Amino acid sequence: MKFKFEPQLPETRPDGSPLEYEMSGHVEVDIPRAKERLAIMKDMPRPGKDATDEEKDDAAQERSIKVLEVVEERTSEVAIEINGVKIKDYETLEMYEVGSFVIGAIYKAITEGAPMGNSPPRKSGSK
Repeated sequence: MKFKFEPQLPETRPDGSPLEYEMSGHVEVDIPRAKERLAIMKDMPRPGKDATDEEKDDAAQERSIKVLEVVEERTSEVAIEINGVKIKDYETLEMYEVGSFVIGAIYKAITEGAPMGNSPPRKSGSK
């Protein structure tokens, strides 16, 4: 199902430093049905429980590539503005640091389902 939404950016980067971007606009994404969402997540590479650090790193890189592939395949429209820069396609979006946060929000919508309205992002583990 095609769904237009405004991805929400986190307030901070993973290292805790502030993420100071002004963003408006929307993306249009093909949100799969629940069964297909589960299949997408199941296909994500994961290291075995006895994996070496190198195998864990390889699996993390493969997961990152798979996320980018899934998001690119399912994103049909990008119409956002970030700090005055208009971004109208996926290729331009992935070029910017803030694009990785937007791509993460899109992937979350693809695998967890469309957000209701433009609600703030959920924290991991919250309901």
